[in-house]
Amino acid sequence: MDNASPEAPSWDLQVDGGGGVLSSAVAGSALLRLYCLKLWQRRQEQLIANQVFDYGVRMEIIARNPMKATTIPKQENEFLADQADKQRNYWEKGEIIKFLAVVKKECSLRDYAMFHLMIYTGGRKGEVLALRWSDVDLKDKTISFSKTLFHEGGEAVALTSKTAASRRSISLDKSTVACSRSSAERQPASRW
Repeated sequence: MDNASPEAPSWDLQVDGGGGVLSSAVAGSALLRLYCLKLWQRRQEQLIANQVFDYGVRMEIIARNPMKATTIPKQENEFLADQADKQRNYWEKGEIIKFLAVVKKECSLRDYAMFHLMIYTGGRKGEVLALRWSDVDLKDKTISFSKTLFHEGGEAVALTSKTAASRRSISLDKSTVACSRSSAERQPASRW
């Protein structure tokens, strides 16, 4: 067992030599350094205890190391997500309904069908733009995503998806089938 104890990081607290009051920024920095030092010390204590018990197992004094099944308890605030810092990256059901109503009213049927399909299937923009009618089975209510569309040198290029997980078949709900049928009636047979 290594008897050399690691040195604590040097987080020396700097105090105003004249006995003056610390600014809030300096005080906050000092508190942060103190917190880091205490956290480092707690981890060092766990590490040392683990080494002692490992030594006991090797010397056949104890059968197993009880530290192997322990964790350092976390403070309650470490479990709670700070809602102010968390930015929502999804739409709620009401927002989706409003968005699709505006798109249906203001945009072409093709655009509405594209947004509807992306929202209800989880298809990416490039995947939906690369669709052909041969990828859509309205009878069995399925759609197959197997390629993606991107722009290279000013022209659109369709390539197969990078990974096997990206190539997938998805069931369609009634509203997506109806939307796709309406779109199929007004578009050429090859392009979705």
